[in-house]
Amino acid sequence: MNKHNWGIAYLKIILSFFVVCCHFWIRESSDIVSLYFDQLIKLAVPCFALITFFYYSNLVKIRDISMFKSRMIRLLIPYLGWPFIYFIVYLPAYKLIGSNSGEQLTFRDLGWQLLFGSSGKLNSVLWYLWDIIVISIIIFIIYYFLPERKALYCVICLNFVSIVLQYTQVNYFIFGTLPYASKYTLGRLAEVFPYSAIGIIIADSHIIENKNNMWKKIVLLTVFFVIIYTLPIFQPISNGFGYEGGKRIVLSTILVICAIILPFNLKNERIMKAIKYVEKCGLGIYCTHLAVGSISEKIMDKLDMSIPSIVHCILIWFFCLGACVLISRIPNRYIKSLVN
Repeated sequence: MNKHNWGIAYLKIILSFFVVCCHFWIRESSDIVSLYFDQLIKLAVPCFALITFFYYSNLVKIRDISMFKSRMIRLLIPYLGWPFIYFIVYLPAYKLIGSNSGEQLTFRDLGWQLLFGSSGKLNSVLWYLWDIIVISIIIFIIYYFLPERKALYCVICLNFVSIVLQYTQVNYFIFGTLPYASKYTLGRLAEVFPYSAIGIIIADSHIIENKNNMWKKIVLLTVFFVIIYTLPIFQPISNGFGYEGGKRIVLSTILVICAIILPFNLKNERIMKAIKYVEKCGLGIYCTHLAVGSISEKIMDKLDMSIPSIVHCILIWFFCLGACVLISRIPNRYIKSLVN
């Protein structure tokens, strides 16, 4: 228990709520708080990618094929499982309460979803798992065939190439005209790779072990975060797929580093177990929130109900958490893997 990084645990719980807000929170005013919150929630996916590969670093350094296969299976179960669950749930829902476009769900939509993790009528957020799977394979192959130091340099070079592809608009030029179901999944590979690479780099820097002047580092990082957040330092990219640009890379890196080095020392065993449990449900919340949010929106429309969007996001998050708890209690490891 003591080795668990509680800063990362807290951050992952917050990020899971931010993901819900990305899709269901509506900025109804132009005040500075709403504006900054709108920018902050968009760091959720970049931070998740950083954290994922921060922990993945140990696996690639071991070069254990069996562990790598286990990781791929754990990622493929939710990637392949949730499309079928969404299809089964949405098929009657589309007929009962209708879809936003008035169109009906088809097996073609399911095919696009399974192929690229993205379909406008199903669980489009699974593009993230598709990208994580592909990047995990690329990085494992690099570390498997190259010495550790050379492998790290190779990852850094690919990181640089990914950023160049973004800023030169080559990435958007290649994938921007593809169909909806594939263009975001493929286009975001070059946008997500830098976060993944930085996660590996942070792990290699052994930042956890270096506790010297910890609070000074946190203060400096916080000041740097505020400066980057408020000033137009980075040149914006005119065309991208949602996660492009140096600003997001720097901000998400600062957030994750602060979470890693913050000294959270929990002593209450029950609280520790509860936080670890909610942290593990992050994947489940990510995979379920679109269905819960979309169906609840339709129901409220039918009943002519209206609640503040932030309240709606909170209710979605808790409902998804409850669903994850129930699913994780089913005595089958494959079903448990859908949410943990």
